[in-house]
Amino acid sequence: MRGPFLSATIMRAKDKAAAMKGLAVTLGADKKSYVVYDLDTLRLAVAWTGEFLEFGNTLTKIEWPPPPAVKGSVAFETAMGPGWADKSGSLDDPRVRQQGPLPKDWAHYEGLYQHGDNVVLKYTVGGVGVLELPGLEIVNGRPAFTRTLQFAKRVESFTMKVADLAQPGIFVRAGEDLVVRDNAGKNVMVVGLSDRNTGHWSLDNEHLSLHLNKVKANKPLRLAFMRAEDWEAAGKPDLAKLGQLESDLRSLTHGGPAHWTEAITTQGKLGTEDGPYQVDTITEPFPNPYGTRTFWGGFDFLPDGRAVICAFHGDVWIVSGLDGKLDKLTWKRFATGLFQPLGVKVQKGEIYVAGRDQITRLKDINGDGEADFYENFNNDTVVTPNYHEFVLDLHTDSKGNFYYAKGAPWEPAVTSPHQGCLF
Repeated sequence: MRGPFLSATIMRAKDKAAAMKGLAVTLGADKKSYVVYDLDTLRLAVAWTGEFLEFGNTLTKIEWPPPPAVKGSVAFETAMGPGWADKSGSLDDPRVRQQGPLPKDWAHYEGLYQHGDNVVLKYTVGGVGVLELPGLEIVNGRPAFTRTLQFAKRVESFTMKVADLAQPGIFVRAGEDLVVRDNAGKNVMVVGLSDRNTGHWSLDNEHLSLHLNKVKANKPLRLAFMRAEDWEAAGKPDLAKLGQLESDLRSLTHGGPAHWTEAITTQGKLGTEDGPYQVDTITEPFPNPYGTRTFWGGFDFLPDGRAVICAFHGDVWIVSGLDGKLDKLTWKRFATGLFQPLGVKVQKGEIYVAGRDQITRLKDINGDGEADFYENFNNDTVVTPNYHEFVLDLHTDSKGNFYYAKGAPWEPAVTSPHQGCLF
């Protein structure tokens, strides 16, 4: 049982990445629609419906885990590059080899809040704080994807990449909505904006962008998207007035209901060896109600003696009962959806986890025993699709500086400056 999101390198096709540091969010009550964000560039990389991702056998093994690939029917996507323009209005990619995060003063991912099934991204654009909530509305049986944005300051001039077409096209008005057509005159997609006075659209060849201005601080603004065929089959709904707009996304940043409420109890086994060296067995919580594997990576201890342990497939568990008897070990799933976490460090009572994409600081905001805020503590590292690029362990020195290692590629063809390095 996975949570509302999954962090991974997500492939669009066998040799084409949708996002190196991908965040796949599951949408809708039936959990059959999805979006992937590229957390290096803060762009929405791809949206689709149907089946989730093609994992092969990677959810049960770790011997050769290639990245998962989009499996369903794609609604729209964007090419690799910035999701927001810089202060000059340029969407040109400044990164060497299109690798790693954008400059922090351009756009920077800060983390995500989990509130029930809602996932709220927190990031900055040009130094302005942004909250973004991806969503889904079902209109006469057809899916409409939504992006709700809220800015911490008044926006005067921001440009956002929205979608890339397969070929150059044009757009026409349909009431408050915009219908995008290809050069053959076929409708491709329809977009709507909850407040038309806050921005205007542009279509530069095959690139659809939204130019925002006069957006008030902390007033949510929503974009809605539909495949043209879905929009027509749904009776050409007015996407600008779709559903109910959130009143304030900040209400979703204070912690929501717990997901993993069932604690699991196991019994450990004390060592019986002769001599001074003893091996105690800490019995793992497998099988468990969530169907998750327990291929352990890093561990550390909280000040109260409980242990924090991460598992390769994205989970973080907290185990109590580590006493002289080990007769009752209680396991609580604390976090999930992380990108192959293999290192954990507790610093001043706070939990830091090292994955391929970033060091994440996990925060339980409402004290219910689960992480509500997955904070990006540092994501400077470069990620490629090479399966052997594991991030290994996490340590600190006497000054609190963090250290981890990043695996070398296999086959041995180095394609980034961060493969086979100690950081």
